[in-house]
Amino acid sequence: MVDPGKRNVDGEAVIVGQLEQFLHPIIDESQELKVLAKGLPASPGAAVGKVVFTAEDAAARGRSEPVILVRKETVPDDIEGMNAAVGILTSRGGMTSHAAVVARGMGKCCVAGCEAIRMQESERSFKVNGTTVKEGDWISLDGTTGRVILGKAKTIEPDPQGGDFAEFMGWADRLRRLRVRANADIPRDAQVARRFGAQGIGLSIAGRFAHEGAELIASSPAQFAAHIKTESARWGKVVKEAEGLRAN
Repeated sequence: MVDPGKRNVDGEAVIVGQLEQFLHPIIDESQELKVLAKGLPASPGAAVGKVVFTAEDAAARGRSEPVILVRKETVPDDIEGMNAAVGILTSRGGMTSHAAVVARGMGKCCVAGCEAIRMQESERSFKVNGTTVKEGDWISLDGTTGRVILGKAKTIEPDPQGGDFAEFMGWADRLRRLRVRANADIPRDAQVARRFGAQGIGLSIAGRFAHEGAELIASSPAQFAAHIKTESARWGKVVKEAEGLRAN
């Protein structure tokens, strides 16, 4: 993207998608890869994890190990498992499917509409082009190209402080007239925003908190009280992150 022989960026245009690929992990192309199938590149980035077939399993196992949620298609009730998974793979749906839209909102890798996959949910496995992948097997997703890869592929983490991305953003800093603020609903988002040079928090939505709280009220007042305590501490961290960004 960056031409070492050109440094004058006045009047130049860059497609947003070209920059977005620098914000997520990518598959290391120097290794040998066994590509099982290709779906739609619904949300960019790379994800490596063990296959699970239900949102409940993703939520439980995702606390201790990386998992990829594999479904025919996702529904709103799958949100907890989607949040716990490092990546999402569906055999149905398009770029505006539930899985695609939610994954992009979460910043998670997603390959959608991979029609070559034949789900065998009762056997907790799927078949694709003569290969059977069982629950617990490792797969890798390339959300930028839509590839589904067998095994644990090596990935390259984004480096916002160096390389072509940092150089390009340096050019933008010299030309821009506006301050850049990030959306952050949880402390992790605020930390990522700081790494990538955000100058403040512009919007924070408590929708996830409200959704989780409503479910707990219905199930257990005691759990809801504990949830309030935990979330209060979490939001305190968000405020501190915002203040830190503002100070910088």
